[in-house]
Amino acid sequence: KETASIYARQLNLDVEEKKFLTPEDEPGAVLQYLQQVNDDSTVLIVSHQPLVGELVSLLCEGNLYCSHPYMTSEIVVIECEVIGQGMGTKVANFIPC
Repeated sequence: KETASIYARQLNLDVEEKKFLTPEDEPGAVLQYLQQVNDDSTVLIVSHQPLVGELVSLLCEGNLYCSHPYMTSEIVVIECEVIGQGMGTKVANFIPC
């Protein structure tokens, strides 16, 4: 919650808490939500491992077997023409010093 609030303030965004974004939740539930988001939207997801690592794998590889090994506070940027398993491309990542 704290991290999301910091980003929201800096980026002038609203924070939406979702029950399916806890670390133990299934990345498939996040994918289902993303498939309902407006095509032109940018979404910032703030959560923890293992959910975020598995979500990157699901979006970019199409499976849960290549979980991204997030560093603390790392940001991964994924672009998707179509939201679906294996349809994303990891275009950048940022690791604070």
